[in-house]
Amino acid sequence: MLSQEDATAKKFLGTPSIRVEGIDVEYGNRPPEEVQTGTRYYNTPEGWKPYPHARLIANAILEAHTSQEGG
Repeated sequence: MLSQEDATAKKFLGTPSIRVEGIDVEYGNRPPEEVQTGTRYYNTPEGWKPYPHARLIANAILEAHTSQEGG
């Protein structure tokens, strides 16, 4: 299990944390204000869920793809 010190050092946001090209799908390049070792919850249109909305993931993929294309 990840210790609180490890979570702080790695800026770990909890499980699941989904990143696209190393960028968190929810926070982007903004550093997280809080870190944790437990379950992560995402604010979705349906309320707080232990997984992100599919649109959040899709937007992160599109943004990464656009960045790779240079535009």
